[in-house]
This record gives sequence, C-alpha cells and structure tokens, in this order.
Amino acid sequence: MQTVNPKRSNTMKDRISELPDEILVHILSFLSLRNAARSGILSRRWRHLWKSVPSLNFDFVNKLGPGRDSKGLNKYQFVDWVNAVLDLYQGKSLDEFRIHCTLGVDLASSIDSWIHFAIDKKVKRMDLDFLTRLDFFPVSLKYTFPSCNPVETVTSVEYVSLSSCILTLPGIGKFRSLKHLFLDRVELVDEVLQHLLSNCSSLEYLNLQRAAKLVSVKVDASSSKLKCLMIYYCLSLKCVDIYASNLITFTYVGHKVDLKSAPSLTEVSFCVGNHSCEDRLTYAGVQFAGSLHQLEKLVLQVSPHEVSRGIGVLPTLCNLKVLVLWVSSKEDSVTAFIQLLDLSPLLRRLELHLMYLRSQPGPSRTEITSESVHRQLEEVEVGGFFGFEDEIQLLEHVVKNAVALKKIVIDPCRKDLSASGKSVEAGNSFPFNGRLQTARKHAQHFCERIPPSINVEKVEAIFGIWSLSLHSVISKGILFWDANDVKMAQLNAKAMRTFFCALGVSENNRELEKWDKLEWTHEGTNQVKESKDECPLLTMSCFK
Repeated sequence: MQTVNPKRSNTMKDRISELPDEILVHILSFLSLRNAARSGILSRRWRHLWKSVPSLNFDFVNKLGPGRDSKGLNKYQFVDWVNAVLDLYQGKSLDEFRIHCTLGVDLASSIDSWIHFAIDKKVKRMDLDFLTRLDFFPVSLKYTFPSCNPVETVTSVEYVSLSSCILTLPGIGKFRSLKHLFLDRVELVDEVLQHLLSNCSSLEYLNLQRAAKLVSVKVDASSSKLKCLMIYYCLSLKCVDIYASNLITFTYVGHKVDLKSAPSLTEVSFCVGNHSCEDRLTYAGVQFAGSLHQLEKLVLQVSPHEVSRGIGVLPTLCNLKVLVLWVSSKEDSVTAFIQLLDLSPLLRRLELHLMYLRSQPGPSRTEITSESVHRQLEEVEVGGFFGFEDEIQLLEHVVKNAVALKKIVIDPCRKDLSASGKSVEAGNSFPFNGRLQTARKHAQHFCERIPPSINVEKVEAIFGIWSLSLHSVISKGILFWDANDVKMAQLNAKAMRTFFCALGVSENNRELEKWDKLEWTHEGTNQVKESKDECPLLTMSCFK
C-alpha cells in the first residue's frame, strides 16, 4: 500500500483558492452572512469574496450566530450593521434580500435606502418582516412601504414578502416581473390591493393574511396569469370576486363571505368557522357549484351533522383525488363522512383531522348502509385519534371496502389550523401516558376486528405520537411497544437530538464542519485572536 509523504502533504497546493471567484462566491452563498464574512480570515485571497455573495440575510435574532447572547442589542445597532454591510457590498446583482427586525416609522429613511439599494442591484427575491405583530403596537408607528421615495417600475423582482407594515398609494409602483406576493399583517385598503393586482401583470401566487382593513377582494381579467389565491383570517372581508380565468387553486380560512369563484378551479380549501356559518357543506356546495365536478383536491372544515344534512347538495365529485376534512365539533358519528367517500369514485387519499376535545366516549356504533367499493383509495390518515367506537367503525369500513389500500396513519396527536392554514400541534387536555394507553388499547381492538379475508400485512400501519414523527414502515407498531421498546426509542431520540445539535444550524452541514475546523485552526491561539484587531473587516462590531 502506498503511503503519503508527510512533508509532501504539507506542501500541497491550496486548490480551492485557485478556483475562480464566481465559484468561491457560490460556495460562500450556502453559509450565513456572518460565517461568510468570517471566511475573510483564511487568506488575502478570501478577504473580500464575501462582499459579493448573492444573498443578503439580515435577521436580528441570528445576527450574532447560534449560542451567542443577544441581550443589549437594539434596533439601532442592527441598522448600523446593515448599513455597514451594504457600504462594503461589491456584488453586481442580488438573488435575495431579507430583513427581519422590529423596525418602525422612526427608521423609515434607513429602510427606504435598503429597499432602493436592493432594487438597484436587480434583486429577485425580497423578504421584509418588521416584526410589529403585537396588538398594542400602534398602527401609526408602523413603517409605510416605502415612506419617502416611491418605488416606480421594477423589472427584476419576482418574489415579495411583506409583514407588519403599511401599504399606501402612490408609493407602490409597478412590479412587471413579480410572480409571488405574500402579505402578512399588512395594513392596506381595497384600492391599494386593486392597484397592486392591476400593475403586477405576471403575478401567479397571491397570499393575504390578517389584512384587518380589507373589505373586498376582486381578481379581474387583468390578473390573467394568477394561478393561486390564498386568504387567511381577513376578519373584515365581506366578499371575494374571482374572474381570473387561469386560477386553479383557491384557499380561504376565516369568516363567512360572499364568494364568486372562477370556473377553472381544481384545488379548493374552504375552512369557515361554525360560529359564522351553520351549514358549511351546503354553503360550500353552492359557492363552488361550477367547479365541483373538476376538483382534484378539496379541504373543508365541517362536522358529521353538516354532512348528513347537506350531502344531497353535492354532485358526484368525479375527479376528486384528495379529500381533507377538519372536524372542530361533532354531534354525530364520524361514519357520516363515508357518504363523501361514496361521492368520490377516484379518491386516492383521505385525511380526517379531529380537532375537538372530549373526555367521554363518542357515539356508539351505528348502522352503515353504504356498501360502495372504494377502488382507488390508497391512503387514509386519522389525526387526533381517540379510538372511540365511531372512529374504529370508520376505519373498519375503509379496510373492508378500499381494495387498493396501502397505508393507514393513526395519529393520537390533535392538530389545529394555524393562521397560515397549516396544521400545527395543538394543546391537549389529556395526560400523555393516559392518552397513549387509550390509543394503544383501541388500536389493538381495531386490529382484532379486521375481517379474516383482509391480509393485514398488506396494510402499511404507521403510528405517530406527539413528539415523534415516524414516516417509515415499522414491523411493530408504536402503539404496541412494551416498556423496553419505549426506553430504547427515548434513548435513540436523545442520541439523534445530540447528533443534530452538534452539527449546528448551517444550511450545509458538511461545509459547516469544514469551516469549524478552519476556525479552530486560525483562531485557536491568543496571538491569532489578537491579530483580528489589525484587520478592518473584523473590527466591525457586527462580525465580532
């Protein structure tokens, strides 16, 4: 076996530094801004490379990096940090510009200069979150985008995310290339939104969250390229009119509104609280009457009682492939949802999220008259599983009549819809151990009720519990673990957590490990640390 000469290995060339600047800058772009700047200590060759990285991410929380104490920092120091970096920046263009810090109208001039800097650099993605979400934060102190110099015609920006600020006319210009627009807790009125839509001819994705002053949303023919419209918790909203011919995805979470929908929808999420609408299934059926026959995905917040009462309004959902039901209240058995399965001959995936809390057993077993065979149904997920009779009966029906069934997910964890419409872990009034024991007992009971004609080995059983997320086939379901299995799982979880924490928070763990080794090599002695004072770059307080 050939051995390497130690002397020869010590004199090997630094081939990485010989790479072109473009490649080295691309490598640095995978690091955080702080770590990229620290690479300047490696050699003169690397000293100024970070100043051309295509992504500038200024986050107040992560300014000092992981494990550092952020006490004593204030927004003015953050502003000085951003200004210092922008003064040193040498790149010709920007892919991303991100600001996350609690900033208001008192620093409007600085924020305006940052925005215009990014636009001058032909930024493609702009993310501005001013973190003024608290209810007691006065609207008059929020930043207005932009407050001084109006933004005129912009041709480079493709993605804009604004949070916790004010939008007014005439400050907003024309974003010719804008495709994605995300507005969260942004103060704007109907005229401003209409102006945005009419001047963003390339817009494809629009997400509105908690726009308190928005009364109506009208998407007309000028938004011909709009494909996705999402509205969450705009509590003053009264009507939504959609005339965009290419809109295929519509999501609404909030109060009851008057809705005129586009005829070409294929994915609809419509979650309205029962306090504002007594019969949500009938209401949804009327609102989307022209699209129901072509829907491929349908998400509804509904109760079994509403399904039993309004099922006659719905036609056959002949193209539906994914059905997601959020159940926040329940008077009847969940077996009522079988009627929706019967109306969906091509359904492949069913998700049932039980959001309600109850300490007493649910309804007893009821007679199921449906004998329909669900030939396409492959996956079924039940979240918030209690294991009561009606839930078990629903699962038994699925196992019996879904001939193509491949996977059943039983999750005792209860989830709720967040402000963004996504499922989040919800609080639970039941102790963990008691809940697990109840779920284990009823899951065992469910397996015993599976008809002998069904091969249990063909059903891929996945059981998830609160802090564990198991998405692979387990030969011994977690609900059937003994004390030793639980202990081994806990030790394994601790080992994995220790391992991941040791890797840090860099986007690329392998690169982070390399940079850590370089840091230890170059900063390991007091002499090297003291030499930092001689480098103007490293004397900046923002990169200490």
